[in-house]
Amino acid sequence: MTCIDILESYNMFVVEDKNSREFLINELKLEFEGNIARRDGIIMRKEIVILLKSYLENSK
Repeated sequence: MTCIDILESYNMFVVEDKNSREFLINELKLEFEGNIARRDGIIMRKEIVILLKSYLENSK
């Protein structure tokens, strides 16, 4: 799950599973504290989907 704070210009990510966390660490260079990561700057879900699709296609 990702939430956007448009006033402060950042995303918060909440991740439960290892594969999703790995993807976000590798592709978005996030650092997690527990299941939560913060990314400065806004990235939209549609941008994440494009990255995820590419990641999944390349990991076959």
